[in-house]
Amino acid sequence: MNSMSPMSSVRRWSGRNTRTALVLLSMCAVLVVAVVARHMATDSFGFPQEASAASPDLQRIDRELSDWREAAKVDSFSAIAPAYAAALLMQRARLTGSANDAMRAEAEARRSLALRTQHNGGAFVTLAASLLEQHRFEEARDVAQENVAGRPDVDVYHSLLAETQLELGDYEGARASFAAVRAPSASSGTLAGAARWAELQGNPREARRLLRLGRAMVATQAGVPAGEIAWFDMREGDLALQENRPNLAEAAYRRGLA
Repeated sequence: MNSMSPMSSVRRWSGRNTRTALVLLSMCAVLVVAVVARHMATDSFGFPQEASAASPDLQRIDRELSDWREAAKVDSFSAIAPAYAAALLMQRARLTGSANDAMRAEAEARRSLALRTQHNGGAFVTLAASLLEQHRFEEARDVAQENVAGRPDVDVYHSLLAETQLELGDYEGARASFAAVRAPSASSGTLAGAARWAELQGNPREARRLLRLGRAMVATQAGVPAGEIAWFDMREGDLALQENRPNLAEAAYRRGLA
């Protein structure tokens, strides 16, 4: 998304290049999964999760949203523009804490899926994440199950399904879904899910290791809001406190604050 404008993307991403564009979209949307469970940690502290309107991340997201809306006007039959807009709105929802942004993400994801369901896994992931953000857990689970049924070979779909099952208290279902993830280290999303499961299994050291891997991965990806990187530091700090290691926790929290 950074190397060319959305307007030029709509003109260039056609024919044989469309599948490539949608694969890239799926990779972008995986970032949504990495912070699906963040409210379980942040809400316990009661800290506001709102970003200032002057936030560079928020300004970047709003600029890109504007570009993708213009791109949608150029090609109203393309599923790419609303899918990217949905992923950006989910990033915005996490920065602003706004339920309205999550609902807007849902609407854009549904608009994309109305245009195309094949090779549009990113929009499905964003739709499920937007429903989770709205605490519509059963609907999110149904979307995740549809994804798994259609593409059982995609690890992030199993991880997302497991997250929805955890929210619904279906721990046996979550266990099976996490077990179906073949390569947790393949994406930040599956690493975050695997870390949460390790924590729930009473293995904070393994959870911390997985979170460090996830942090290293997102830190190298372009366009990731700083808050999503800091989320991994916060979770590592939480785990260190569980192990009664306050110095390690302090270091992780300070790294996140920085």
